[in-house]
Amino acid sequence: MSFSLRSIVSVVLKIFIALCVGYIISDMEIKAFSKQQQLQVEETAQAVQSELETYIKSLRHKSDVFQINQEPMLSAMVQKSYQVNKDEYFVILNRLKMQLDNSRLYTVVDTEGEGVFSHITGDFLESCEEEVKLFIRNHEQKSMFLHRSGKHQHFDVIIKRPSTADGELFFVAFNTDKLTEILNKYQISAVKNWLVSYQDDVQVELTPDYKQLEDIPKEVINQFKSEHFLLPIHNTQWYVASFPSAESLAKYSKSVWLRNLLILLGATILLWLAEIITRKK
Repeated sequence: MSFSLRSIVSVVLKIFIALCVGYIISDMEIKAFSKQQQLQVEETAQAVQSELETYIKSLRHKSDVFQINQEPMLSAMVQKSYQVNKDEYFVILNRLKMQLDNSRLYTVVDTEGEGVFSHITGDFLESCEEEVKLFIRNHEQKSMFLHRSGKHQHFDVIIKRPSTADGELFFVAFNTDKLTEILNKYQISAVKNWLVSYQDDVQVELTPDYKQLEDIPKEVINQFKSEHFLLPIHNTQWYVASFPSAESLAKYSKSVWLRNLLILLGATILLWLAEIITRKK
């Protein structure tokens, strides 16, 4: 049994048309997925922004309520200053940790910007000292940011002391566990959420994907910088940065091309079978 040139050309032409249609359909599916992914990015960023702002606002309120409730003892400790011992300090610290999750230490800041209990807590990190000065200059905490010491990181909540303590501030340091939890809560396979700062360039501050920023692969950083969607976090230096997962898009694209290739292969086999049956007749 032999095939005429005309029948071969006919089958090849049909395969070519099927190939073109398959390519167009695949490309349309991938573009639709990418567009849907971008919508997910924006929706996710808005959700993370809202929850982070609510969390930070709640911390400020709870810290204020705490210091008011501890006011008699705090005022007495401020009066004693460097004579305060660790046992006295830890009475309030233990209460703080019970009432405010992820709190790690506290102090009262005097009118000179110095920690009253530094003989127990240690001196401020340089970045913490900078944040205190910014508060004193602005009369409120407008630019919360992360502080790093070695592999550890934290952020500070600074609020004014009661009116009886003129110019003094109440300072509480918090671990970043809850921030990471919120970022991770809204992280889905198609979207990643990072906490970043933005001045001259975007700087990654916190990510649930990597324990250390140095571990982030360069290609992930480049993809993040080219496709991120930023929303600011009120009264902080932070932005929530959501961006599409390149791995998710690549996986979806691969599955689409593979599926349509198999369909094309099946269609090719059916065409040849149809041609063989026609020739037999």
